[in-house]
Amino acid sequence: MAGKYTDITELTAPSSAAPGSKVSITVKVFNKTDKFYIAVTGGYNGAGFSFSPDYVMSVYGSTYTFTGSFTMPATKVRVLINSWVWDGTKWIVDDYMYKDIAVTAIAEPSFRNFKVLDYSKA
Repeated sequence: MAGKYTDITELTAPSSAAPGSKVSITVKVFNKTDKFYIAVTGGYNGAGFSFSPDYVMSVYGSTYTFTGSFTMPATKVRVLINSWVWDGTKWIVDDYMYKDIAVTAIAEPSFRNFKVLDYSKA
């Protein structure tokens, strides 16, 4: 979707992550208006997470980068990102983008080929 005031031009996130791992998100937002403040919010499966910076004082025609992260739950997630602009009295949601992140299993160590003779005491 293209916003009236901003365009989310890039959403960088992994396609999969292990439960409990840190998932880093990078969002690029292009300002196509003279609105001064732009912000980004993010959420997944009903939970929210914050971005840095909280907001930027923007310049027409510029692209801004926001970064955030969350801890991967034990289920797949759909990360939804919204861009916002300040109209002088309130924040207005303008554009959105989403990405699905699959959950990966944590690899179990294999003892199938382990032999007692492989063990050596130091």
